[in-house]
Amino acid sequence: MSADEMRRLMAVAKREEPGDVVIQHATIINVYTQELMEAHVAISGKRIAYVGNDLPPLGDETDVIDGRGYVLSPGYFEPHAHSTLFFNPATFAEKALYHGTTAIVHDNLALFLSLEPDRFLEALDRFASYPVKMFWSARLDGQTADASIVGKFSTEAIRQLLAHPFVLQVGELTDWPRLFGGDEQMVQNVLSSLHVGKRVEGHFPGASWKTLNTAAAAGVGACHESMTGEDVLMRLRLGMYATLRLSPIRPDLPDIIRQLTAENMFWSNRLMLTTDGPTPALMEKGLTDYLLQTAMEAGLEPLVAYRLATLNPATYYGLDGELGGIAPGRLADILFLRDERQPRPVQVMAEGKMVYQAEQLQVTMPLPEVIRLAAEEAVGDKAPMSDEWLVPELFTLPVPPSETADGADTEAVFPVIQLRDAVITVGQLETFVVREGQLDWTGQEGLLMASLLDRNGHWITNGLLRGFARRLDALAVSFGVSGDLLVLGREPSAMAEAARRLIHLGGGAVLLDGQGDALEIQLPIFQSMSDKPYAAIAEQAIRLDRRLRAAGYPHLEPIYTLMFLPATHLPYIRLTSQGIYSVKDRRVLHPARELQPDKVKR
Repeated sequence: MSADEMRRLMAVAKREEPGDVVIQHATIINVYTQELMEAHVAISGKRIAYVGNDLPPLGDETDVIDGRGYVLSPGYFEPHAHSTLFFNPATFAEKALYHGTTAIVHDNLALFLSLEPDRFLEALDRFASYPVKMFWSARLDGQTADASIVGKFSTEAIRQLLAHPFVLQVGELTDWPRLFGGDEQMVQNVLSSLHVGKRVEGHFPGASWKTLNTAAAAGVGACHESMTGEDVLMRLRLGMYATLRLSPIRPDLPDIIRQLTAENMFWSNRLMLTTDGPTPALMEKGLTDYLLQTAMEAGLEPLVAYRLATLNPATYYGLDGELGGIAPGRLADILFLRDERQPRPVQVMAEGKMVYQAEQLQVTMPLPEVIRLAAEEAVGDKAPMSDEWLVPELFTLPVPPSETADGADTEAVFPVIQLRDAVITVGQLETFVVREGQLDWTGQEGLLMASLLDRNGHWITNGLLRGFARRLDALAVSFGVSGDLLVLGREPSAMAEAARRLIHLGGGAVLLDGQGDALEIQLPIFQSMSDKPYAAIAEQAIRLDRRLRAAGYPHLEPIYTLMFLPATHLPYIRLTSQGIYSVKDRRVLHPARELQPDKVKR
């Protein structure tokens, strides 16, 4: 705010000058006192100047809004968003604005790993022009056992990120064991955030009191991984903020609300709400507005609920002087609701401008050109693999000759990955017949070949996966956290074909199930994001979801199963560049197979 803007703001507050916008006869959700309040609101430029019972003066150019029939809420604040799976941060922000979310803290991982540092910072500057406040978390690890990217998270790189005003914290700390073990890079990166007054966000699902104590001692200020009411209380008792979650793979919010209500819990001002990583299927129901509706239906009082979605996250990030409430000096991010029990807005104001009304967005938020350019260059740098190289034999499990007897059928033990739910895996050793030097698994119900394939053609990790689908010829995707190609299926020839199609598509998903037309989804932005409008990519993602469920997928969210199969921050068995990998003891159970790079077109 400039000196002239402050003088003008005070003049409007004193009712000496007319506001640019005046909302008359409104009912306001006062999140500071948790009450409904009748008041007029005067706005000067981007900020609220006056809230009170005296009617503000009007000028010839004052935009007068009749507030009767509306309840005004502060814009919603999403404190923890993953916005780079299928959609991109721009299309995510447009959808969020439609649902009343005017501030978002995004996970930076996908863009940070894909962009050079100067380009990433340029992208943040471009995002800062949006009517939605685009804040960022700086990740400290890549979620995979890939040593080649550790340097991306150097102390110098993280300090450079933290110098940007829209980077609010480091985290989430998916590789917290390294921090607890005293790893120098992790310790220094956490300290870098604390030393400049910024936050550290944890990632502690199922954590014990001991683990949470250690996290709090290290400066962790919040965790979004509570799965029960008791989890919430443990975090609060140790001084953390607890972020209550309703996501595609952790729909815990209503149960947590009911558990805490049954305990007659005091609704702490250290609670927040998050959608975590919503898929298009969940976003069709809403974002923070859907969380609020769900929380109210589970028994949370509306005036308490709105505080969790507005003032509390703003306070946590030190932004409550700018955001989180309808009060003088704050940015005029105001939602027009029909009723406090109906959190889906009918109109949205951001920084004093009406940006959503009559069921239409009034603004556009184009993806920064620096991201488009970098994505195009990345595609150009990746010469397609030859079709001759992607052969069915790639998707087999050869057994070394030393483990067979004179070419006769024998048996071998192999670690099978079993899906316990959408993202948690366990391993179990199973015995298979070996025929003609190959592990024969095809007669077993519910098993799929699961292959992680280096997009440069240097290696492949082949495994067996149980619990994903019963009927699936082939599925190839490029949006896993490791950035490699993941190919699942029962038919090696179809798997090779799906991989070929995916390579030539430039990233996305290809499904071949023998039951109908092939399903192809193009994700050209770093092989994980679409450049299409939200509605178009949502329709494609929902089609993929339906096809996989028809093939027998039994869990909550197939997109996240596929995304996290290479993720070494989750238990227990994963596909990595090293091979089939045990996360707990950091041990390779079955090695990756090296491939011949001379058979890859350069």
